[in-house]
Amino acid sequence: MNFLHVPDYLSKYQHLTGFDAIIQFIWFTITLYSTMIIFLFLNALLTATLMWSMLLICRVLGIPWIDGTTKGFLNRR
Repeated sequence: MNFLHVPDYLSKYQHLTGFDAIIQFIWFTITLYSTMIIFLFLNALLTATLMWSMLLICRVLGIPWIDGTTKGFLNRR
């Protein structure tokens, strides 16, 4: 079962020889690393967004959070 319906590198480019094989391998490497960097950035962005939204919700409701704050925005007595 493939997650994406793309053949693997070896079966897709095994018929190439010489300079074409080198160029295709370099292009494959650039594509792979750029995709990994994009997914890493999106994962960090998603994690930061979720943490900040949880912090905001806990501050509004007055629930203690990791940084030690116990008073919310609404309950300031």
